[in-house]
Amino acid sequence: MFSSSHRLNVFQLETVSGGLIFLFPALLMVVPDGGSVVLLLLLLISVVGLLRNKKTQLPLNRHEIWLLAVVSTYFIINLLNVWIFDLRISHLDNASRFLLFLPIYFFIRKTNIPLKYVTLGVLSGAVACFVMASYQFFYLGVPRAHGLQNPVPFGGLSVTLGVMCLSIALTIENRWEKIWMYSGFLLACIASTLSGTRGAWLVIPVVLITLLILNPHKWSAKIRLASFLTALLIITLTYTIPLIQLRVDTTLLNLAAYFIEANSSTSIGLRLETWLAAIIGFAGNPVLGIGEGNFHLILRQLAESGQIDPLLATSIAHTHNEFLSAMLHRGAPGLISTLLLFLLPLAIFYRQFKRQQGEKRVLMILGIMLIISSMITAVSDVFFGHQKQTLFYATYIYLFYALACTDSAITVAKQD
Repeated sequence: MFSSSHRLNVFQLETVSGGLIFLFPALLMVVPDGGSVVLLLLLLISVVGLLRNKKTQLPLNRHEIWLLAVVSTYFIINLLNVWIFDLRISHLDNASRFLLFLPIYFFIRKTNIPLKYVTLGVLSGAVACFVMASYQFFYLGVPRAHGLQNPVPFGGLSVTLGVMCLSIALTIENRWEKIWMYSGFLLACIASTLSGTRGAWLVIPVVLITLLILNPHKWSAKIRLASFLTALLIITLTYTIPLIQLRVDTTLLNLAAYFIEANSSTSIGLRLETWLAAIIGFAGNPVLGIGEGNFHLILRQLAESGQIDPLLATSIAHTHNEFLSAMLHRGAPGLISTLLLFLLPLAIFYRQFKRQQGEKRVLMILGIMLIISSMITAVSDVFFGHQKQTLFYATYIYLFYALACTDSAITVAKQD
């Protein structure tokens, strides 16, 4: 891999890189700009490592070429949107992360970073979410835990870290490591619960069904019964929390008001009307979209024509749905490029999961859980509109993809 003259330096770079990968999720969730600082350091190390070993070449395979094509297309479509509609360059901030962090990907695929840095990092992130949520909810008395952002992305990232812990627990063999990971899953779910983010709660049943399909041999009759009883207990206890009870009751009342009484002035009603407005806006501009930041113009037009509730024109800032946002603002090309950011890695991870044996399956199933959780969260939020969610998704997609598409990306330590 690397020449012997650089072996010590490479080892040091790999060790520091592994440490940064371990720190990333926890610092992202609880330290202001912590995740950004970690990634900038990792980017610097990656550039140095690549420059020191320019002679070492690992040819790109077709899966990696597809990945580069997808992220490049996503960025170019966003860039064209900025140019066509004369938008501020800041609209490219989150989209640019996918290109900016490519050196990290190319460095990781040529190094030997132990799996423990990844799995323990996920666990530390889950614990950090629980500590932050508990502090805000129980000590500060905030109505909804929000971390360093708003409750929706915090709840989404918390539950994502939780299901990643669960997928690790179902894949590894060591009993104590399983206990730690199951604990991480429970703590992260509590953090998400305290955020009051309803969309994130939908992740759990979908993920459990997916894990059952992917790992049928891991779910004995005893484990299935214990899982059912545990889920029933969690649901029962959760519903005793006033915040959760209020959110569930409000959701049911809002749905009844919208579909039975045609009342769209509730929280859920406004959300559904927003989705309708986005679809109407896309129908009128299917190729280029309407441009970022112009949704309020569509809302005003539809409100004046009586097609939607006039309250939307003054109370809604975005679509609350990543896919509707993509097609509304950037047209059909925007929707397709956004879907490919999820579906291409998902297809690769699933294919590699079916082929791989042993511990390498851990990272493949982590990738699958990350994408499924993110896609569900994206249904009720503008996923790539939040910097932390974009950083989290881009970082782990590159990390897992490096292993999925190359033979030398990550050394998987034996789980004994």
